[in-house]
Amino acid sequence: MAYVEPLVRNRVPVIFGFKSLSDLLGIEESTLSSIINSSSSFYRSFKIPKRSGGRRQIDAPYPSLLHCQRWIAQTILPSCKVSSVAHAYLPERSILTNARVHCGAQFLLKMDFKDFFPSISERRLVGLFSSLGYSTLVSVYLAKICTLKGATPQGSPASPMLSNVVARRFDLRLVGYARSRGLKYTRYADDIAISGEMDADEVQSFVTTCAVSEGFRINHKKTRYVESGQKMVVTGLDISTGTPRPTRKFRREVEKDVFYIWRYGVAGHVNAEKIYDPSYILRLKGKLDFWAQIEPDHPRLVRCRERFLSAAPDYLPL
Repeated sequence: MAYVEPLVRNRVPVIFGFKSLSDLLGIEESTLSSIINSSSSFYRSFKIPKRSGGRRQIDAPYPSLLHCQRWIAQTILPSCKVSSVAHAYLPERSILTNARVHCGAQFLLKMDFKDFFPSISERRLVGLFSSLGYSTLVSVYLAKICTLKGATPQGSPASPMLSNVVARRFDLRLVGYARSRGLKYTRYADDIAISGEMDADEVQSFVTTCAVSEGFRINHKKTRYVESGQKMVVTGLDISTGTPRPTRKFRREVEKDVFYIWRYGVAGHVNAEKIYDPSYILRLKGKLDFWAQIEPDHPRLVRCRERFLSAAPDYLPL
């Protein structure tokens, strides 16, 4: 009972040991043993283009491991506390809610974590699960299920929520610092935004020091400080006018692509531009859907969607 009580109080499943975890997951002990002792055999790795250039590695779990990670994400992690300034991977929070906080700001500082998911180590996750009341051994099992080669992989369904939980202490420290100086702070995954009248060098120094002490690193190449009158973009949305909206560059590119497939047909445009991306039309649809989330009634968006649907009906899933 001494072991069970804190788990019940924290509203997480009671896991006594290896067999108990196997039963709760609904997988054979031999499979669970293989996952825990040789997790790298349960991933396929590939790279995708980054929006900022370069390529990002994705480590996607195979079905058996995917099932285990989803179970942890759905039954354990929802009971963990997340800060109110985190806007990624959470219901009713988004890039839009994140950007709205900074609308009307005269000064904006943007910073990024470097290798955000991989910087969350297996050891930190053991500490997280132990804090919920699990034994050290059970915490190690859970941490190993959620990590690859000792780090949290990008591609696991548990990684996003784990990142928010692990970053909570960093968030709380930044919230306290921001409030003491009349600033506003939000975080969307690895994107940090701080707005208000500030000494930018002092704020950067504090954020960097705080990040290092919490086990994170800042990617200084992406640090940006902008003032009123300059273009202000937060998580891909332009807030310069006081209302979040997709950037002009984004809107123009979408309109151009839609016009070409409407004017020349999908096949004609793809062949002329030598586009070899098999997901090109689905990606374009995703951009239109993104725009629609922000400005659903914008006349140019409405026209774009009409043209897109008339030009590409045969390329969309039923």
